[in-house]
Order: sequence, then structure tokens, then C-alpha cells
Amino acid sequence: MRVKLVPFEEVTSESYKDFTVEAELKLIEGELNITYLVTDKKHLSELLSVQRDSPKGSLKPSDFQVLDASYRRDEIWKGNCFEFFVKQDNSEAYFEFNGSLNGEWNFYKLPFYRGNLQRENLISQVLFKSIQSEEQIKVEYLIDLKKIFSDFKNLKFNICSVLLIQQKMSYWAVNHNPIKPDFHYQQAMKIRI
Repeated sequence: MRVKLVPFEEVTSESYKDFTVEAELKLIEGELNITYLVTDKKHLSELLSVQRDSPKGSLKPSDFQVLDASYRRDEIWKGNCFEFFVKQDNSEAYFEFNGSLNGEWNFYKLPFYRGNLQRENLISQVLFKSIQSEEQIKVEYLIDLKKIFSDFKNLKFNICSVLLIQQKMSYWAVNHNPIKPDFHYQQAMKIRI
């Protein structure tokens, strides 16, 4: 399933009118494959210029890399960050994934809305691939959701991203809270794969 992310507030500069963010999701036997695509002909270098070095040096482009706990970082969302939120129907508890362009990642469990954020250690590694060209950034993650869910029929997702554009944070999601940027907003978790 391919989805388009929209900014909470429109990126006002005319020069960013061709800037797009999309995601593709596949869930096969409990394995989530999620790919983020950021496309723009002029400004991708701005996103890449604010990235920190990878914790273990450069990752090879186009090859899946196993990212273990040494790549886990908190507060990735303070910079360019690819996120998703997932929960089961009729549950207050939900999970949050954060990933960066350079392979840093984290996976959290929250028992209720924005409450008691804890690292979910059952997810101890993710597979990561990043391909960058002049016009597109493609970031792909493979995550074993069998470690936290046994039933995959009733999962609901929201796909999100925080991107630094024109030195301002912009908040992109498939579904937004209508009042303010809030990726934890429970009613935004509507995507079913």
C-alpha cells in the first residue's frame, strides 16, 4: 500500500511546491517493510546536510544493513525523522518507531496516549537500506512485528515524518490532528494494510 504524507502546515515557499513525501507499506507474515520516499529536484541536499554521522561510520548504500541496539537513539524526532505509529483495535497501548537517514532508530511502547514512553526491547534490531540520488531519498526498514503482536488483522497505523525544510521543522503525516502537529493522536491511526 502506498500513501502520501501531507504537511501539517503548507510549506509556503513556491520553490518547494514539488517537494513530496510518500511511504509504501507491506506486511507479510508479521514482517513490516516500510519505505519512505522524499522527492524534490532542488532541495534534498538541505535535508542531507543536517544529518549526523552514523554511529558506526558510513552505511553501504543499497544493501540492507542489520542495525542492532548500538544504533538506538532517543529524540531522533528533533531532526529529520521517519516515524510510524501502530496499535491494535480496542487497545489504548501503541508503539512508535523513529528512524533517521543515517541508520539511527528506536522503537517505543506507550501504554496510553503519550504516557510512560518506554523502549520496546523485544524489537532489538531492524534492517535498514538508504538510497540517495539528486532527486530522491529512499529509506527502507524491515521490522519483525511478530515480537510484539500475534494478530495482524486488526492493526492500525499512522505514517509520519519530521523534516527540516528552510531551517524550520515541518510535520508530515497521512492523517493529522486538526488542531496541532501530534503524531500520537489516536484518531489518526487509520491505515490498515
